[in-house]
Amino acid sequence: QYTDYIITLNQRDAKLIESEYRKNVNEIIPVNIKDKFLEERINNNPKNETIEILFVGAYYLPNIVGIKWFIDNVMNNINAKLIMVGKGMDALKEEINVDNVEVHGFVEDLDSYYYNSDLVVAPIFDGGGMKVKIAEALMYGKTIVGTTEAFEGYDLDIEKVGYKCDDKNSFIESIEDFIKNKNLNKYNEFSRNEFLEKYEYEICLNKMKSIFE
Repeated sequence: QYTDYIITLNQRDAKLIESEYRKNVNEIIPVNIKDKFLEERINNNPKNETIEILFVGAYYLPNIVGIKWFIDNVMNNINAKLIMVGKGMDALKEEINVDNVEVHGFVEDLDSYYYNSDLVVAPIFDGGGMKVKIAEALMYGKTIVGTTEAFEGYDLDIEKVGYKCDDKNSFIESIEDFIKNKNLNKYNEFSRNEFLEKYEYEICLNKMKSIFE
């Protein structure tokens, strides 16, 4: 109520603030991360014989609900391997006892999982703000299959970045489409460029500086 300048991550949050406090939001600045992508580590070889799908997320309820839904509804309908990585996620190892699912907790070298994966999946159905893991996947130049909630706040050409899916059939169809498309590989240049233009740390830092100037 008493702030001079209001900044939100996305339009959804701006509308909530305007509704609750009857104050206009001055600026929308999305999530951003420092670029640590190494071009020499690009694995631009054709896709693996069995597609490797990566899910990155800590042991947090929306992540747990989303990935368990994905395993129960999607993984038994596609020819792919799912690799789960995230702090605390190894607590699900015994519960998720599926042949084509590999579960890891905290890892020292998360980069390698991104570079080696064919596809990143984000089956998130609940939450707020923006999902930082989407920006991270863009940074590594990955094709992303995610829900409307996962992409919330991102200004992207979804058809070039990946696929937007909100139900079982659309997830299955989208991943099958990726598998069948022989022109695709592990590196999505459009995703990488979207990150550099919109979600890289320096870009957003300059926006923040302009506010205080």
